[in-house]
Amino acid sequence: MESGDPTVLGSKWENSLYIAAGPDPFILIEKAVAAAAQLSGGAQQRQDKRQPDSLDWFGWCTWDAYYSKVSARGLHEGLKTLSDGGTPPKLLIIDDGWQCTDVDVPLRKPMTSRMLMIEEMRESMEGTQDEFIDAELEWLARGAKDLPPSSSAGSALQNLSADEEVLEKEYEGIPRLKSTLKIKSKPKTKHQKGTYRRGRRPDRSGPSSNNSSILNASASTTGFQSEAFDLDLTDQQSWDEQQVSSLSGDFLEGSVLAPSQAQQDRYESRSAEASSSALSRRTQPGNGVSSAGSTDSERSAQRGGEEGQGLGESEESGASISRQSASNTLATRDAGEQAAARVQEPIPEEQQGYSLMWLVSAVTQRLAGGIIGLLEAVLLKFYQYVVDPAEPGTWPIRFFTWAATGPIKSNLLEFYASSGDFTRRLTSVKANGKFSSPSAGAQDYWTEEPERLGDVVASLRQLWGLKHIYCWHGLAAYWSGVATGKDEAGVAKYDARIMYALPTPGLAEVEPSMNWNPSVVAGIGVVANPATLYNDMHSYLAASGITGVKVDCQAGVGLIGSAMGGGPAVAQQYHLALEESIKQHFPTNDCINCMCHSTENFYRFSDTAVARVSDDFYPRDPASSSPHLAACSYNSLLMGVLIQPDWDMFHSKHPAAAVHAAARAVSGAAVYVSDSPGKHDFDILKQLVLPDGSVLRALLPGRPTLDCLFVDPLRDAQSLLKVWNMNKYGGVVGVFNIQGSSWSRSRRQFIIHDDSPPPLTTVVRPADIPLFSASQASDEQPTLGSNGGQSASSSSSNGSSSAQQFAVYNNATGDMRVLGVQDEMSVWLAGGTSAVLTVAPMIQYQGLKVAVIGLVNMLNSGGAILGCNLQSVSGTKSTDQSRLQSGNGSSSNSSTDCKLDLVIKGHGTLMLYCNDRPQSVSADLGDFPFDHDSATGRLTMSLAGEHLQQQVVFRW
Repeated sequence: MESGDPTVLGSKWENSLYIAAGPDPFILIEKAVAAAAQLSGGAQQRQDKRQPDSLDWFGWCTWDAYYSKVSARGLHEGLKTLSDGGTPPKLLIIDDGWQCTDVDVPLRKPMTSRMLMIEEMRESMEGTQDEFIDAELEWLARGAKDLPPSSSAGSALQNLSADEEVLEKEYEGIPRLKSTLKIKSKPKTKHQKGTYRRGRRPDRSGPSSNNSSILNASASTTGFQSEAFDLDLTDQQSWDEQQVSSLSGDFLEGSVLAPSQAQQDRYESRSAEASSSALSRRTQPGNGVSSAGSTDSERSAQRGGEEGQGLGESEESGASISRQSASNTLATRDAGEQAAARVQEPIPEEQQGYSLMWLVSAVTQRLAGGIIGLLEAVLLKFYQYVVDPAEPGTWPIRFFTWAATGPIKSNLLEFYASSGDFTRRLTSVKANGKFSSPSAGAQDYWTEEPERLGDVVASLRQLWGLKHIYCWHGLAAYWSGVATGKDEAGVAKYDARIMYALPTPGLAEVEPSMNWNPSVVAGIGVVANPATLYNDMHSYLAASGITGVKVDCQAGVGLIGSAMGGGPAVAQQYHLALEESIKQHFPTNDCINCMCHSTENFYRFSDTAVARVSDDFYPRDPASSSPHLAACSYNSLLMGVLIQPDWDMFHSKHPAAAVHAAARAVSGAAVYVSDSPGKHDFDILKQLVLPDGSVLRALLPGRPTLDCLFVDPLRDAQSLLKVWNMNKYGGVVGVFNIQGSSWSRSRRQFIIHDDSPPPLTTVVRPADIPLFSASQASDEQPTLGSNGGQSASSSSSNGSSSAQQFAVYNNATGDMRVLGVQDEMSVWLAGGTSAVLTVAPMIQYQGLKVAVIGLVNMLNSGGAILGCNLQSVSGTKSTDQSRLQSGNGSSSNSSTDCKLDLVIKGHGTLMLYCNDRPQSVSADLGDFPFDHDSATGRLTMSLAGEHLQQQVVFRW
């Protein structure tokens, strides 16, 4: 038992252990977790909370696509490529990267710029500090290349090591995970980190930009209204900068963001200019050179002068664009001639000395950065192979803990500041320069132009029809909290103090790297009143058109409780403020809680209804793919009592995409991907997403079946994972062969222990779904038709249901069988594959027996059934059980004078079981042809039409 604060002591703790027993583990867990939550934090049960509408729409998250390089421009590109492929996202999650953040003042310049006392040399060093940072990161990236992304070091350096080539290479040696979809690697480019990581920040009081991308946009107290947009998405960046600004890959040819030929020519001319006249440009004051020593206005002037009047001309013309095309109003120039003219300009004699100093500074910075980066890479390898796998309490752990908090603390802070975002703090509640216009790119972080998030959101809604837009933030605002007032006047009102976390002994034993975590070394900026911070941030987001938030890194707040009365006390303070702010500013309860598995967090979700139930999805770590699915399903047993589990994003073009897609289909969670723009597998996505962007989501949290609760589907080499769920008119069971990789507690990372796991066999029974087995045990009929609830019970019975008979369809083999509740259907799966089995209860009228499978072209086939009613033509429903027949025999009646009314959402192949061939099938467009196999009872028909949702009527 740990309080979280060494000063909070006690000899007795009330309500610390709950013990209960019962025959049904699902009911037992539900009652136990609900009781514990009421005693510990007051969280309501899931079914008592409002479920956000965003759960039922396909989404795109920006994290893996861009990491913290996300920009307004990147949002349009990602949404466009998904929409063009027929799977339009209606939920957008703008992940980490939209906020104004910075490291502490002493870390904003490299050590070489801080060491010099001579003013002239210091100025030249500051003007060339990007050379230091680039050289440092180049070496550091080499050291980070082979780090497992899920390890303590790899997770901190994923921005550096992210590369699609690594993804394909990592999976090549694993037969079960080899990609059948070749991933096109992006060209190798230098990391554009310098001014982004440590540089000048924007002046929020600057004048409004004339480069508006939105026409007829106006702000009001109710938000932004817009009628027309004119996006010139081909200016602002050179083609090479576009490649660098997205860590996620290539832009598609022919897209509105692809460079025009003139733009590529201009870039080539610039490259020639840069290589031949860099010295000349560096030495001429007032020429708008973009460097750390330049003013914001100079950089803005340079961009405006070099890039032309594209957006300005668009405004004057008043033209607007459609989703299919964007106006290219870029004013082109003969850049080659201008570059040549500048090359020939002589360098004034009085500036030649400064030129030499600049050259010496640049060389010095590059050498110093390379040396520091090499030392950091060597230290990283030592950490990877000696410290990271060491057992708690051994000399490597003790040594590194001592060094990290003592002699190398300043070096470690430099390392954190250069390589990632974890030591950055919030400097404003508003968006950064990458959201200063709908066409702003990643290079615009330090722009002088004020943020215009509302305009960006308005353009996203108009062009892509988004229904929900979320923004990410941390529970403490950002990874290292809020900057202090002495460093940042913009957040001085929050009275932040730097508190240094101290991991509890239990936490340090499980994860020794917490001893040198950024929150321990750099501290977290803790505000005096979280309610004020959340109110300011959320009111700004809501006024900009944002509809919800993803609140991450929640466990970090509990960590700083070591200096503030314990983690539970601090978490309670923050969660009370967060829940109240969500209720006020996002009344539809649009919030995703993230990294919140400790009970001090999720027991306090009083009203918010969605939470992540796993670690991150690591696309570049093949060992993590299978454990991710196991963690989601088993964690849903506990967390699903209080929240609707979120299974995190996945990638559609990925070696494990098919398995993850099947898992999302049965999870009951929101379905969203983090694909890089243009890197999608639409064959997989279209099994999850309908043309209008909606998904066929199962109703409950997906959880392991009873026979999987006490097996190890990752390591025992004999068990398959089975996950059950309910739809409105039936059940579904997902089966997964995820043997071969797991989390290693000794090495504290995901490992592959069998790269060729054997094919395995299991059985699926209708009784695997608790509702069906419970109805048999109580001799009751399973009544369906509800929109939710733990048992999915119904007030709308359809004909009469038989607890003894079900039609079960296996999407992996195409087989359909009629089973009793305890009958078995064998499922065989090779390693790394999956199957989704739809379990449809049999309904009957007189001698007619029908079970509706649904749209078999969708992974969750039964989710397409929105209405199901079997009755006589006169409208009378029969409950005559005496006429029930067993098996799949034919009806004795050639005409039963009844009809089956179905409401189906989606198009594709509709499948039913019926023991008698219907006389006709009609829908919105009239009679439909169908095929019926009298031997098996299988009926299929191709469902199309003008409307996505339509009524289909079968008559006998």
